[in-house]
Amino acid sequence: MPGSVASLQGILWPFALILTGFVCVQAVLFLRIVFKFNKENNVITQEEIKGAVRTGSISVIGPAISVFIIALSLISLVGPATTFMRVGVIGSASFELNLANIAAGAMNVILGDASFTKEAFLVALFGMVFGSCFYFINTIITLKPMDMALSKGSTKKEGKSFLPVVSAASSMGMIGYFAIQYFIPWPISGESYVKLFPSMFAFISSGVVTLLVMAYIKKSGKKSLNDWILAIGLLAGMITAVGTFTIFGI
Repeated sequence: MPGSVASLQGILWPFALILTGFVCVQAVLFLRIVFKFNKENNVITQEEIKGAVRTGSISVIGPAISVFIIALSLISLVGPATTFMRVGVIGSASFELNLANIAAGAMNVILGDASFTKEAFLVALFGMVFGSCFYFINTIITLKPMDMALSKGSTKKEGKSFLPVVSAASSMGMIGYFAIQYFIPWPISGESYVKLFPSMFAFISSGVVTLLVMAYIKKSGKKSLNDWILAIGLLAGMITAVGTFTIFGI
């Protein structure tokens, strides 16, 4: 990181702490509202809450490690204060790194290089902030209509909620969006498909193992394994990817 950019980190630290603290306060307030609402309406049981906490705690380990590794690279390029501020709010170090690279490229400089001046750093910082603001705008526009649709769907005479459909559709859409890039290489060629073998087999094996574990849980009644489904699927995918990589020598 150039010295001119490093000198700005001291100025950014107070703003980084304020912004990240604001996010933490929001999280605590939302959590209090959720617990209060659940206490008044008995939506889920305490056992289900504990299960959700266990599942979330286990599931976050893998993504957290990947974010941590990418954040280390981001620190060396834009500084610790900038990384703490951006990753603490958005949570995606790879997304922030990509935005910073695009902004630096628009200035015809290389991120973290000697040519990366204060002016280029400010443009990169603006690019990171500007690139994520649309998420918040989208939330303001779509959150209330979505809440109204869910509430309306749950108050029908049948007593069925629209929430499971939305949750399943959003999960399938998100997983499909990130998975399709591992099945459709560009440009299309025989060599490009061979290079995708590890990720393709990892995706397939993870899905198969997940279905097998779910079938085993349903048959045996061992519901405690539900907390480990994602971790088992990820482990199966990683083992398959490494094995395929070794076999094909890619």
